[in-house]
Amino acid sequence: MIPLDLSDDTVLRRTLEELEAGIPVLSDSARPLTTLPSGSDLAHIELKVNELVVTINLLIDSLNRG
Repeated sequence: MIPLDLSDDTVLRRTLEELEAGIPVLSDSARPLTTLPSGSDLAHIELKVNELVVTINLLIDSLNRG
């Protein structure tokens, strides 16, 4: 691999543009993964699992488009 001269503004800009182009963009916002509080009822657990599934589907969709 050829070492990059990141002190050169043009090389740095092109490198950052290439890195940015490789970042997958989600079609919707993903929710952070959190733990369930102790004593959560079934409805709360079901809601959290559904949120996780939506986030995973968003990630899979963005990776498939990339």
